Amino acid sequence: MNVAGVSLAKASDLATGLAAEAQLQNLQERVWMLARELDAANAELAVRKGIELELVSLSLETAIENEVLRDAVEMLSARRALELGLSLRV
Repeated sequence: MNVAGVSLAKASDLATGLAAEAQLQNLQERVWMLARELDAANAELAVRKGIELELVSLSLETAIENEVLRDAVEMLSARRALELGLSLRV
């Protein structure tokens, strides 16, 4: 059947083609949006990793400083004990 020189089959195919193009466009936009969200999430993860590495580094520095301070306190305590022992003998 022809309506205004266009068969209904061709008109139906054209409408289906347009609907498919619209769906394809919609899917492309969604993929683009998801890609941007993924990029943002990756950037946030990179920032968090950087913060975590900084915290690990600070924790290690603190642990080392604590060990150095413990050693210094032990040496000073031993030195004081020796000084007290020697002063008691004099």
